[in-house]
Amino acid sequence: MDPDEARAWMAENKSRQLKDKRMPLLYYSDEEHMAEWLSLSRTEEGVERYLQKYVYPVEDFKEYVELVGGAEKMEKLRRIEALEEPMTAPWAKGGG
Repeated sequence: MDPDEARAWMAENKSRQLKDKRMPLLYYSDEEHMAEWLSLSRTEEGVERYLQKYVYPVEDFKEYVELVGGAEKMEKLRRIEALEEPMTAPWAKGGG
């Protein structure tokens, strides 16, 4: 997704974000992905593994979104934020 496509997507979704009282032009929190980062970032080797998986091989934002789960994951995160689906983070009640 190039910058123009990203701006168009944000503009299309801005009204829904505002209606949902989300922070406009930002993304939903991906607690599972943050847990992976927090676990890996404890060591230099872990940071390098994270970078090798999520940063270095990625050409653009669209490719990154696909790598972390694509449209299906983005919709899941939207449902979690709207409290339509339980959070599945490791620290969530019940162990995720």
